[in-house]
Amino acid sequence: LRSLLRNNYDIVQTTFPVDAFAASLNRSIRGTPFVHLLYDSYPLYQATALSNLMFMNVVRSASRLIAISNFVNVDLKKHFQVEGVVMPLPVDTSRFSPAGERQINNAVILCTASLTVSRKRVNLLVKAFEHLIEKRPDAALVLSGHTDAATNTALLQSVHSKARKAISIIGVGQERNLPDLYRSAALTVLP
Repeated sequence: LRSLLRNNYDIVQTTFPVDAFAASLNRSIRGTPFVHLLYDSYPLYQATALSNLMFMNVVRSASRLIAISNFVNVDLKKHFQVEGVVMPLPVDTSRFSPAGERQINNAVILCTASLTVSRKRVNLLVKAFEHLIEKRPDAALVLSGHTDAATNTALLQSVHSKARKAISIIGVGQERNLPDLYRSAALTVLP
């Protein structure tokens, strides 16, 4: 808030709920409009009653609420009876460029999602893969995302050994490796 009050901005853009609260206070003091980007449906506002009240102030005073997906927008409407503007995050096309014409000789399926978040339904993908491996024995499933040992064990134990051997859980990895990871896949899936 001090930083916002020290400078005279035309507009403020926030991504963290605490920063959005500061921007809402700044708006009430100086009238500076602000836009808040919601990149997840489980932000800090759900932590305590006080943080919920703080976020309600953000929702009421924001010039615009931007949601990165329909899911986040529906959650915003459900909890706060406000609809945001859906604006998917941009892609750096210099790094993530189409591969052009290519022969896909592998059967690698890539899923980049948090393995620990049930709504991502990675467990459903793993079970579906178990059926696929019967028809495509050369298939491989690569899971990349936030995970923990218990989640990995549960996912792998949910399928038979043939499918288990064809599943690689690589965790989050490094951002610089993402373009090659995507290019190596024949198919990407987000269940």
